[in-house]
Amino acid sequence: MLSPKILHTLSFLLILMAICHANVCMEEDMYFGNWLMFSVQIAVITIIYMYRNVLCSKYLTEDYKYVNLYLRWTYILSVIGFVVADNYIEYRQLFVGIVSLLVPVLCWLFCRPTISLNLLSAWYKYAWLPFLFLFYFKLGFTQFYMQPILVLVCLFPLFPKKTAMMILLLGVLLATKDIEEERAPFIKATVAILTGIAISIRNVLPTKIIRIGRVFCFFCSVIVFVFVFGDAYDVFAGKADVEEVVHSNKERDVVEKDTRSLLYIDVVTSAIDNEYLIWGRTPARGFDITYSGVLFWFDKTISYNKNERHKNEMVLSNILTWEGLVGLLLFSLIYIRGSYLAVYRSNNKIIPILGCFIAWRWSWGWVEDANNFLITDVDLWALIAICYSSYFRRMSDGEFIVWANGLLSKKHRQLFQRLKIEERND
Repeated sequence: MLSPKILHTLSFLLILMAICHANVCMEEDMYFGNWLMFSVQIAVITIIYMYRNVLCSKYLTEDYKYVNLYLRWTYILSVIGFVVADNYIEYRQLFVGIVSLLVPVLCWLFCRPTISLNLLSAWYKYAWLPFLFLFYFKLGFTQFYMQPILVLVCLFPLFPKKTAMMILLLGVLLATKDIEEERAPFIKATVAILTGIAISIRNVLPTKIIRIGRVFCFFCSVIVFVFVFGDAYDVFAGKADVEEVVHSNKERDVVEKDTRSLLYIDVVTSAIDNEYLIWGRTPARGFDITYSGVLFWFDKTISYNKNERHKNEMVLSNILTWEGLVGLLLFSLIYIRGSYLAVYRSNNKIIPILGCFIAWRWSWGWVEDANNFLITDVDLWALIAICYSSYFRRMSDGEFIVWANGLLSKKHRQLFQRLKIEERND
């Protein structure tokens, strides 16, 4: 079992990670904030690797096969990136990219119910104070700090009525904050609320409907490309010229602007033109800026190495740029395997619905969910870890409800300890 000292250190680092990220978002001393945040990320990753046998004793089993294959591919591309990088900026980008690509190790961190319970409950208990005193009046109720609340939002029906209503209110606040300018938080929070509603009616949902729902959530990616990325779809389908799309984006207001299509056009054409579509360009490099510059070149304070943008907001496009189709396939298989285990290998009726949510987050990864190894990644990868973990999947509904309530209640944490879930399944 992980020692209390290491557990407390990890809890502190997760809260510090949130503080650093919020500080950078406020653009307060960004140089120091970025370096401190990078140091925290390295510390968390180092602890996870040092104690991975304790955190997730089954990380080498068949269930985690795709996580391990993806990480090995990341190691290979990281070494190649170190060789091909030829200036300071590319070495800096390499280390930033490596940290971002190692986000799946959070599957190990949140594998054991007792450890995930202690880490998440500590965040929910203590992270409010620095948020209220340091960031609320400048940032508001922002996803860049409060993202872990989405775990509670997905599980809101499992709590007592008053607590459930309060969590639901927080979910609505996340959804409606800056809704006129930021569509992504609204969509993510709304789907999390819908996931919670599905959990509330889980006893009347046939297994077949949940399995169909999982497939539908993965195929939402098709809807994303046809309807959300209409400009990119038109260009690749030969229905429109790129120059027409660029001109159209210049004339649209903020709400109507298609901020992703031009990025995808550049990501794909750069990969094809530079012949790294299969193997990737390594995390030291980015994609060539050809058409998407209209979206961000107005900011004269930002310079780009070799006219390349290192990363963007869409996790799957970053994987494609850095690790090619091979890395993209392995990364996608992490989601596919996790949702499969949740839907087909669970003893309870709660985790299969979370598996559908994970499937949807893969589709959403074409739009956002940037991989940064920040507090904004915790909600997604904690839920993916739950789907992978045999400890969670072997729980009954009642046992999982006790665990969920332990996120906010010391009494339920103590009750969960007495259930000895991990000792029973080791």
